[in-house]
Amino acid sequence: MPILAVAFAIYILGIAFILYLRPALMFKPGGSWKEFGIGRGETHTVLPFWLFAIFWAFMSYGVALVILSQFANMANSSLPSAPVQQQPMYQPGMPQISQLQPMAPPPAQNQPQIVPPSSHHPNYLKPVSSMIGLQQNVPGYYVLANNTQNGNPQYIYYGANPPSVSRY
Repeated sequence: MPILAVAFAIYILGIAFILYLRPALMFKPGGSWKEFGIGRGETHTVLPFWLFAIFWAFMSYGVALVILSQFANMANSSLPSAPVQQQPMYQPGMPQISQLQPMAPPPAQNQPQIVPPSSHHPNYLKPVSSMIGLQQNVPGYYVLANNTQNGNPQYIYYGANPPSVSRY
């Protein structure tokens, strides 16, 4: 809705400016509008006022989009960016998942933790599983192990408890 309001304001300002100037390309010396036509003398023009009004409507919408996208970019650049976490999804036929000893040491306890925006507003973002009554998502991630068994890749789960897959 703000795009249309800005576009309408730009459109009205442009039309008012043209009506105030009354350029010779669109208006006769007495101030009346020229008709559309080519080669018929001074009373006709290639760009009559009504054609300019149509073109200006499209142009004002485009200018409004550019202006508002610049404001959105400035607003987004001032916000701190949160890290994107990808959760693996269960797919039928996925290789077996085993829990092995972690290859890397766990992170130090004295490091600052990044708090996701959803923790500030608990009702803002909810996983779909909680909305339909399924088990909550478990924090953690899978890593592809260097060793493979029988040519099948093996995944290691890093986290407190590996998620369980239940059949319906």
